[in-house]
Amino acid sequence: MKILFFTHYTALFGANRSLIALAHQLQINSYRVVVLLPSEGPICNELEMRNIPYIIKEFYDEFYYKRGLSRLLGMKRHIKNRLKMGKILEVVKSINPDIIHSNSSALQIGAKVAYKLNIPHVWHIREFGLQDYKAAYNLGSKNHLKWLNRSAHIISISEVLRKEVLAEVKAQISIIYNGVMPEESMKQLPKKHKQTDKVVFALVASFRPEKGHEDALNAFIAIADQLHNAELMLVGDCDNAFGEQLKEQVNQAGLSSKVKFPGFVNNPDEIYSEIDVLLMCSKSEAMGRVTAEAFAHSKPVIAFDGGANPELIESGVDGFLYTNQQGLKDVMLQLGADAELRFSMGERGFQKALKLFTEEIYASKVEKVYQQVLKS
Repeated sequence: MKILFFTHYTALFGANRSLIALAHQLQINSYRVVVLLPSEGPICNELEMRNIPYIIKEFYDEFYYKRGLSRLLGMKRHIKNRLKMGKILEVVKSINPDIIHSNSSALQIGAKVAYKLNIPHVWHIREFGLQDYKAAYNLGSKNHLKWLNRSAHIISISEVLRKEVLAEVKAQISIIYNGVMPEESMKQLPKKHKQTDKVVFALVASFRPEKGHEDALNAFIAIADQLHNAELMLVGDCDNAFGEQLKEQVNQAGLSSKVKFPGFVNNPDEIYSEIDVLLMCSKSEAMGRVTAEAFAHSKPVIAFDGGANPELIESGVDGFLYTNQQGLKDVMLQLGADAELRFSMGERGFQKALKLFTEEIYASKVEKVYQQVLKS
């Protein structure tokens, strides 16, 4: 079986990491896989390392963002997609896939190509849109719903996403969590207590206000005097106005020695080996790949009680859920002061990761979708 993936960007953020993991496992399981990219980028090296073939052919997403001239720029991208459709169709015909799999709700060109060529289309829905990215569709939600319903199957990365974003969709929907690493790799990760009294909290996300950096930083500033051995890492590309705002806040609080900005880290393992607790402060997280990664590395997670976080985290068992700023401070203090609790919660998170978040489980569930699509 040959699968053609469409992805709308080429950076190594969560959606593309999940795509790479899926494509690699499918190849292991004797599927033929091709990835269609809109441009060159960091994903190319990762695909080459795994011998996953890819083709670069310019196309664009169909999102616009609720700010500035984004609406106008979104329509410009839409027009460009229409103009480039002929060339994309030629490429897809030459590949001759059994299934076209779009990796995000941000792009529609995969669905449109599949419809024109009468190829079954599987659509991976990974984002709320408006809540998590302040994004909407160029031609509106009703037009987008039309294309969703023309798909053979929809994959949602969480139950809350299915309920809130896909409630009107008539196409068949499966809930499949992302896989973050192979089972054997997960089992080989070290679980030892760190040989230091220092406790490190981390928030790993792109630097956008929706990700909750301000909540994490404000809570840390409030508890820093009580947890003298604590540090905070804000991991991600901070080279923007929002990142500079946070750095200035840290300087004004006199905590530049305790709050670190390591920037974007290509290998997440490097971060999880240094931290003790992950903070997930987004109020509208569609799944939270970093939550699954933290569990795989035996790290407990403190998360806002919203979005998909309650699906993944059992409060008081493998982490804590909070509903307000005081609640965040309270559980940071509790976990920060109790190494044994961190270790026991991390172990329970690890067991959950083995059951839910391995790449093998992820791929096997997607394979069942493919088989069902082709049978129907």
